[in-house]
Amino acid sequence: MKIGLLPGPIVRLAFVAVVAVIVLLVVRSRFVPETFGDLGHYRAASLEVNAAQEPRYGGLALCAECHVDA
Repeated sequence: MKIGLLPGPIVRLAFVAVVAVIVLLVVRSRFVPETFGDLGHYRAASLEVNAAQEPRYGGLALCAECHVDA
C-alpha cells in the first residue's frame, strides 16, 4: 500500500458519509423553524401562537387543583 492511496472500500465509505452529512444538513435546514433556539431549546414564535389561543375549561377537577376557593 502506497502512502496517499486509500483502498476502494474506505473511499466509498467516506463518500457515503459525506453525502449523509450533506443530506442531514439539507433536511435540517428545511424542517427546523427559523426561530428555533432564539430563546432556548424551543421555537420562539410558539410563544405568540400559544398566547393567541383561547383558554378552555378543563373541568372542575382540573381547576380545583389551583383554585381551591372558587
